[in-house]
Amino acid sequence: MKNWHKLSALIFLLVTLFAYIGCSDRKNPADPVYPKGTVYFQAVDSSTLGRNTALSDNLITNPYGGNAFVYTPPGYDGADASTEYPILYFLHGFMDTTLGYIPTTPDFPYPYGLAQTADRLIATGQIQPMIIAMMNCNSYLGGSIPAGSFYVNSPSPTSDPNQSLNGKFENFYVDDFMYRVEKSFYVHQDKSYRAIAGHSMGGYGAFRIAMDYPDIFSIVGSMSGPLSFGDWDLNSAIDHIFSVNGVFDSTAYRDSLNEAYQGPDEITRMFFAMGAAFSPHSTTNPDSTSYFKVTPQGTTTTYGVDLPFDSTQNIIASVWNRWIDSNDVQTIYGRGTAVLDSMAIYIDCGDADEFEFNQQSSDFYQGLTSGQKAHSFFEEYSGGGYLSADNSTYLYYRIEKLLKFVSENFPQP
Repeated sequence: MKNWHKLSALIFLLVTLFAYIGCSDRKNPADPVYPKGTVYFQAVDSSTLGRNTALSDNLITNPYGGNAFVYTPPGYDGADASTEYPILYFLHGFMDTTLGYIPTTPDFPYPYGLAQTADRLIATGQIQPMIIAMMNCNSYLGGSIPAGSFYVNSPSPTSDPNQSLNGKFENFYVDDFMYRVEKSFYVHQDKSYRAIAGHSMGGYGAFRIAMDYPDIFSIVGSMSGPLSFGDWDLNSAIDHIFSVNGVFDSTAYRDSLNEAYQGPDEITRMFFAMGAAFSPHSTTNPDSTSYFKVTPQGTTTTYGVDLPFDSTQNIIASVWNRWIDSNDVQTIYGRGTAVLDSMAIYIDCGDADEFEFNQQSSDFYQGLTSGQKAHSFFEEYSGGGYLSADNSTYLYYRIEKLLKFVSENFPQP
């Protein structure tokens, strides 16, 4: 594991705290202590790997890579090349900032509890030992505030198709990150031992990548992912964005939106990030009524991102249709449903998802063929007490179900 830095997976006090919450009967003085796996860390940079220039060709000064985290199960350190492990590639959600820094205690498990949950399930025989890998795939839209890449190859706003506004994140993930992981760790090379899944934006990215690379994955999963854009109430989303940011003056629309993007509202920032991922404004298009301005740090060059609405809150059909036709998971799936025939499919969502991704997830599942449903899992769960089931609650519970599903659908040892 040359250049991979080992992180202690022993210290994560939140897990202990969660174990005690709601526990009224404490006959045992302490929770069971399970054998611990190891978390490895490495910065992965597409400009130095010699594989491609997936991120280094981006036009808005996004970083050329990010931090990668790989969990290896207990016993891995004593293995050799004759032992090959199944692997789960897990894609993080929108604006996950914890993966952007070298941690003093392992941020890899936060907020998903991947390492701790895998340790417990492996030790108790509920899942088979597996490797779990995660890569920071945030984008920054030319600034310092993390957003989301949606794990796609952002198009070029110029006439040069080799360029990209946001970066070619799908190429980076598959060609750079996965290549580095599978060259560094004892990963089984048969597709039946390879899964990809993610949370929210990561669930979207998992299905996009799996459908683009059906020959290398046997399992795909989404936890509260946006899988069917057509189910979005776009007018309500537009009303929300204008309500929290104020009414934009049409003559200053680009600058006003740029300032709004820097604000705290997550729905606003998500739409801007989707625009950067799906619909960069062409540099040859003189229409300035529907895009917000992106000026890369340290430059005076300005690029634009088309949004599916204008300064008067009207839907711009050409942009929205571009999102649907070229980037919607359900639409892409509908053009070739057989692409998922050989995959086991996991989908979950909360019934109070603040982004309406529960309706999207449910409708996508209902649209699967009967044969695909035979090897799939779907759950729309509800909250309890004061805690509603939104996009990010009950993540530890859901991770446990996901890991069990993945393990059951890997070839059994």
